[in-house]
Amino acid sequence: MANSDKVCRACLNTKDTFEYNFRVNVCHELYLFCTSVKVSLNDNLPKSICSTCYKLLNSYAEFKKTCIQSNQKLISLYEDKQRDTVEIEVKVKKESLDEVDDIQDNLSSFDDGTKDRNEPRY
Repeated sequence: MANSDKVCRACLNTKDTFEYNFRVNVCHELYLFCTSVKVSLNDNLPKSICSTCYKLLNSYAEFKKTCIQSNQKLISLYEDKQRDTVEIEVKVKKESLDEVDDIQDNLSSFDDGTKDRNEPRY
């Protein structure tokens, strides 16, 4: 393999010089975030990436960040909808129970005169 200073870490293309280097202007945490590849500044592997890979890295980082934020928003909206649905169900059930209580109260206060009589009313 060619001198590691002349090889792009991402695509392995060779050049005499690279504009983007992990020691200078490429964030190795961003590279890890996008590629799941850890770059160690102490190993003997290339520390530079070509301009094409640098542009792809930044584009992918933006895309991945957007996807993560969108996913979080969708989860939040879904959880809010679930919570609202549960609140509506609880409210409906409570109102239904309140209606039953009202009916029972009305029935218990209704006196048709049969309470004191032992015989059926015809």
